[in-house]
Amino acid sequence: MLGIVGALVLRAIMISVGAPLIAKFHIVLYVFGFFLIWTGYKMWKQHGEEDESFSDSVAVRLVKRFLRVSDDYHGNKLVIRDSIGLLATPMLVVVMVIAMTDIMFALDSIPAIFAVTQEPYLVLAANVFALLGLRSLYFVLGGMLNKFAYLHHTLAFMLCFIGTKMLLIDTPFAIPTPVSLGVIVVSLTVGILASIWKQKQIDKALTH
Repeated sequence: MLGIVGALVLRAIMISVGAPLIAKFHIVLYVFGFFLIWTGYKMWKQHGEEDESFSDSVAVRLVKRFLRVSDDYHGNKLVIRDSIGLLATPMLVVVMVIAMTDIMFALDSIPAIFAVTQEPYLVLAANVFALLGLRSLYFVLGGMLNKFAYLHHTLAFMLCFIGTKMLLIDTPFAIPTPVSLGVIVVSLTVGILASIWKQKQIDKALTH
């Protein structure tokens, strides 16, 4: 819950800053477009590589560099006191890492939404509904992610497509919003169906 609240606050700040920038400097849209294409390329290229452990991640090392952290959890407490003073618990590290990670996700998702609409209220509302749904769907998605073998490929393609859409704004080749939404729906459908087919092939091989 703290992670979701923090994500809402951080995204609201980013949207309130990004919307005026786009309105005043149209070139920002093109910067966002190139960034999304680069992110999609990196996501496609890194698929299958071994992920670093949580404790060794850059975010955790950055937090521990500025805070003294206890070795053990103390219930849901974020900070405790010792003989020296305030001491952060691993729970605070988790909350802060979630917030820092969400900033990285927001750098992808918020520019992508601006490609569909540049109305700040709609962008914020879409983020609010998406984040509020995360808490309910967390355990369902956690159990299903391993079954979607082509999830990374699908997301990488969509990021590149949306980035391309942003680069084509105000050109004769601009992609209409209904077409963009159709491509996204078709991409997700193909990715899910391909993942289900691959999972069935894996299950069939195991049974033999």
